[in-house]
Formats: sequence, C-alpha cells, structure tokens
Amino acid sequence: MEEIITEEQISQAKTKKPSHEPFFGVLVVMIITVLLVLLASYGGWFLYHGVKNSMSDTNLLSIENIPLAANGSGEGSKQEESKPAENKDVSSAPAAVNKQVAIKVLNGGALKGAAGVAADVLKAAGYTAVSTGNSAGDYSGVTVYFTAPAAESDANAIKEALLKKYPSSAVKPSIAGNADTNASAVMVVVGK
Repeated sequence: MEEIITEEQISQAKTKKPSHEPFFGVLVVMIITVLLVLLASYGGWFLYHGVKNSMSDTNLLSIENIPLAANGSGEGSKQEESKPAENKDVSSAPAAVNKQVAIKVLNGGALKGAAGVAADVLKAAGYTAVSTGNSAGDYSGVTVYFTAPAAESDANAIKEALLKKYPSSAVKPSIAGNADTNASAVMVVVGK
C-alpha cells in the first residue's frame, strides 16, 4: 500500500527547521578540550616554576648556613667553641651588660625573616627590648650600630651575643643622616 502524503504534511515539512544539535555538541566538546589544554598548560607552568624556584633556593645561602659557610666548613665554628677560655685578668672584667637596652633589628636586604632570626638570638641571650623591621636601603653583613659613645659597650655586648650565629658581625658608630642606623640607641642591620 502506498502512503498518501497530504498537503498539510508537506507544508509542515517545509516549515520544520533543521536541528543544530550536532553543531552545539561539537562546539561544547571543543570548548571543553580548549579548557583542558589551558588547565594542563597552567598546571605545567606552575609546576615548572615551583621546581625551578626550589632548585635555585637550595643554591642560596640561608641565614642558618651563614656561620658554616663563613669559614668554609661546619667544623671551624665548632672548634672555636671548644677552645678553652683564656685566662683573663680580674681587673679587666667587663662591665655589667645592660639587657634592657632598646635594640632595633632591621632586615637590610637579607632573606625574608632574617631580622626575626637575629632578634630571636638576642632574646635568647636575655635582651628584653628587641623590635624588628625593614631598612630603607640594602646592606651587607651583620652590623651593630650605636648612636652615642656611651652605647658602644652595649653594642659590643650585643655583637658578642650575635657572634655564635653571625661570626662576621661588626660594630660601627651610626651614620649621620641615615635613619636605618639612628632609629634606636643600638641598631642591628642584617644585610645580604
């Protein structure tokens, strides 16, 4: 039997629009593919830079390694500690150390947290008025600055407390006009 097609069915077939579902399906798959490629690219980039930064950080000296690297081996600082104390004349005994002296420890271009490490060393040595901050400029080494001649003995005592951690510490008078070295009676600047 033959099927009879009516004019109504023909007009409905003419007005029926073609489906775009296959096009939208392909579009969705392409968008998802592009997003996955971008996500993989960013993940690879972050992984690469994370490994690169961690490898470059291992080649840098850290605050903890400065005493060991300063003399070329870890043994030198231990040998200095084990030396017997020299006989000192009782008349040349040092004056009492002022542990309440105001000390400002500044990070002068060293690694992040260097001022806090030095401040912790001073607090462990009994100093009570220790504060930290960042310097305006960059410095090298660890230097203890004093503002008045009367504070020089305090600066030397602070240097002695720092020598175990920072064997190349130095004491210097403050620099005129330099706020980094004049902000407190005694300033400790931890540089590169």
